[in-house]
Amino acid sequence: MSAKRLATTVYAVAIAVALVAGTLTVAGASPTTDRTTKTSRPQRTVAVKIKRGPRGPRGPRGFRGPQGPQGPAGPAGKAGPAGAQGIQGPPGPAGTGATLATGVAAGTTVQSTGGTAWQSLPGGTTSIKIPTGTTATVDARFTAQSACYSLEVVVLDSWCSVRIMVDSTETQPAAGHDFVFDTTNNGTETATDWEAHAIERFVTGVSPGAHTITVQVAANKNAVTFALDDWSLVVEAFKPT
Repeated sequence: MSAKRLATTVYAVAIAVALVAGTLTVAGASPTTDRTTKTSRPQRTVAVKIKRGPRGPRGPRGFRGPQGPQGPAGPAGKAGPAGAQGIQGPPGPAGTGATLATGVAAGTTVQSTGGTAWQSLPGGTTSIKIPTGTTATVDARFTAQSACYSLEVVVLDSWCSVRIMVDSTETQPAAGHDFVFDTTNNGTETATDWEAHAIERFVTGVSPGAHTITVQVAANKNAVTFALDDWSLVVEAFKPT
């Protein structure tokens, strides 16, 4: 008998049994039930085991799907050890900047002098060094409180002068005693007549090496006293353009 005919016969028998069970229930008979599930035995489905056929060939692979969104960045790892120090590079060329050298000096003590001879201001000196292979323009600025006066006699047409020296050369303009830093105001000024004054000078073609910049003071007449206080000297050496 074929499997198909056997299944049909079993199915017919199951239906007949169900009909008989239903008839007995109507007549008052109690159907036999499963103690566990309380389901009538005639209502159970009859399972028929059918042999599985052979597996078919695998189908082709589908298309790659779109790339998903990037996930959040993970936590940063701890820093690794420092690398070895590199070798020192060669020195750069000397004097490549605009400013080649600077020097400063200052004082807060009253310094007084008199007479026509040039005298260096105590402490009013600084040094600079011009790099090898270049020349420089040196600019010097001097500011101070000053009093220019005569205590003994009234000296007309009298004043006090300042000059700035680079080594033994007076900076420009090299006016000497002709430059009036302060004046006695025809002998009317006193030792308490303090005033603020300034001077700026320069010199070009300063050669490589160390150089000394000095402030010098003098009066144009011997009876005049020249006092300075709270002064400053600022020197800069520039690369010529």
